[in-house]
Amino acid sequence: IFLPDREAAGGASSDLNRSTNYGSSWDVAIDSNQSDHLTVALENGTGSSLNGVSWSNSLYFVTTNSGASWTLVTTPSGHSFGSGRVLYKSDNSFYIYTSSNSKEIRKATSNTGARTTINLSSVINGTIYTLQKDSDDIFYLGTSAGYIYTSEDGSSWDELTEWSAAFTELGTRAVTDIHCDNSNNRYLVGTENGVGSVKIWSLTKD
Repeated sequence: IFLPDREAAGGASSDLNRSTNYGSSWDVAIDSNQSDHLTVALENGTGSSLNGVSWSNSLYFVTTNSGASWTLVTTPSGHSFGSGRVLYKSDNSFYIYTSSNSKEIRKATSNTGARTTINLSSVINGTIYTLQKDSDDIFYLGTSAGYIYTSEDGSSWDELTEWSAAFTELGTRAVTDIHCDNSNNRYLVGTENGVGSVKIWSLTKD
């Protein structure tokens, strides 16, 4: 289990913390000496030799041993130090993550290679609020305007029209979380309206 720290009151530096006993105790995996440690992800699989990435405000790290140790490397070309989720394709052929630009995502085919910027300004309604992936390897993107978009390759995105047709509060609630329950053939979607009202919706998949 990994837990990135965010800056505490008083300007304390933040770390990437690691637990190997389900959270009973924690060790510092990366002492980046940065004000925020933003994200961490390991590729899909099991064992002690998984690759992974992690970054803080301006430092980029990789691992080849499932996070037991991390190496500071040169920041890849095209990388964005955003704080969103990193999602690997199930075969680990690429991963995507949100950018500091709220209408872009980045796509990478290796942990240290150049990133591709995918600008969705002309595709999505609203700004990116959440990025998720289901057990069928479909990526989901939720926006501030209440829309959901899907992609298989992380590059081309289409509106999930069954959601926008059923959701009666488009434009007033942001999609903050998406869970695709394939075993029960439904979506569970979390939304909020910016003033503390949170709702969870269930939608049967077509």
